[in-house]
Amino acid sequence: DSSSFHLFHLLDYDFGKRETGSGNRFYLFPFLFYGEEEQGRYMAFFPFGGTLYNWFGRDRISFTLFPLYSQTERKGIQVDNVLWPFFAKISGENESGYKFWPIYGASRKEGVYRKKFFLWPIFFSESLKLDSDNPQEVRAAWPFYISKESPERSSSTFLWPFFSKVENRVKGYTVWNAPWPLVRVTKG
Repeated sequence: DSSSFHLFHLLDYDFGKRETGSGNRFYLFPFLFYGEEEQGRYMAFFPFGGTLYNWFGRDRISFTLFPLYSQTERKGIQVDNVLWPFFAKISGENESGYKFWPIYGASRKEGVYRKKFFLWPIFFSESLKLDSDNPQEVRAAWPFYISKESPERSSSTFLWPFFSKVENRVKGYTVWNAPWPLVRVTKG
């Protein structure tokens, strides 16, 4: 009770009954999208406007005259973009953030993560997995200095990728690269 047609995954027609998997879909990539999902029917005509469900790793994508305005949603987190990727506002349960890319951006989810960047990708700071037994702190002034610290592992890199030190406390070893790939010393 189903029919489908695929041409290089640029033209795709997939309609009919199914027990699991995606709903009915038709698309002429990247211009025309139509389908039915649990959330309802959707249609989008790129770049003019529309809504998509379960595409590109997002639960919902809505846009109008992309890249002028778009809104994405994933796992309850909503991101509003104006002139994507330059301006964004992030909101969700216990989550907030904004970015003026590549100048400055910050986002946080209480008890889970904190992220900031300045002149991306040169300066950034991230506190990740704060709700786990192995929280991580990442700091960078790329390519001059990068550090990653956690209870299980720490690493520091100077003049990436030439000089680095990695200490793995779980496996009990330390590695020095000075300069990589010419000299490597491992202990443990």
